[in-house]
Amino acid sequence: MSVKRQPGLLVAVAAHADDAELNAGGLMAKWVARGGRVAIVMTTNNCSGECLPPGGDERRLIRLLPEKMTAFRHREQAAAAALIG
Repeated sequence: MSVKRQPGLLVAVAAHADDAELNAGGLMAKWVARGGRVAIVMTTNNCSGECLPPGGDERRLIRLLPEKMTAFRHREQAAAAALIG
């Protein structure tokens, strides 16, 4: 007799926004497609770094204030997670 089990909760731990999606996005998408849930834990507040301007011109990277960068990275991460499911 075989028992079909529903996948449970998959917890992905990553240092920065988008790390989990970029490194394990395929796995997470399969997990969700099979009925599982995914939780992503970020270990930093993503307050530093640079971002691309609208249009994505890499020659003109933008540096934001820490609180704005944190909000930007969280929006970016939420959009990436939404694509996965």
